[in-house]
Amino acid sequence: MNKQAQITQMFDDIAKTYDPINRILSLRQDVLWRKKLSNLLPSDKALEILDVATGTGDVCFSMCEERSNITNAIGVDVSANMLTYAEKKLEKSPLQNKIKFLLQDATNLEFADNSFDVVSIAFGIRNVVDKNKALQEFYRVLKPGGQLLVLEFSLPSNTYIKAIYLSYFRYVLPLLGGLISGQKKAYSYLNQSVEEFVRKEDFLKSLEKNNFRELSFMPLSFSIAGIYRAVKR
Repeated sequence: MNKQAQITQMFDDIAKTYDPINRILSLRQDVLWRKKLSNLLPSDKALEILDVATGTGDVCFSMCEERSNITNAIGVDVSANMLTYAEKKLEKSPLQNKIKFLLQDATNLEFADNSFDVVSIAFGIRNVVDKNKALQEFYRVLKPGGQLLVLEFSLPSNTYIKAIYLSYFRYVLPLLGGLISGQKKAYSYLNQSVEEFVRKEDFLKSLEKNNFRELSFMPLSFSIAGIYRAVKR
């Protein structure tokens, strides 16, 4: 089993407890972060949205709740189990006419060129093995002038906050996540993936190399997370 397949299997294994563990471990900051992501969407025109690595669909739901001008939101993920829980939420939601979930890979999107006004990915890009191929796909399916929004963890620059943050991710998160989900190995991986993710300067360079422009980074919660924004030329 290759690395990407192993990551997919890991998310299949933790799907059942993924949402409640996220709320507990982030102290519900993940809800606030997704709302900030949603508020970056244009409000002056009809929007077609693609959310990649959508998981249980929280970004799609947040965006459609915050922006009534979204006409179509598609969430894609490689984890079938994650999408099962996304579909269960959709069944109880008044947004069934706007949201659809599909099993697709970030590096091989099954959409035509220039299809979406916005492509988003929240806490997912670090779990894509071939990040460059994914960025190429995001660029391809975006309409000219469309924007890419990437919400991801980052390492705080403040020495004291960074020390607390790393201690939490290295010791507390794997322990609590493992106890609740029964998958300690998965939450140890999630900690490692955050620490191994490229520095924000390097990721911004990757966006530039893939022809994106108007690059920016918005730090969140003392820079423990942040939103990258980029526009298709």
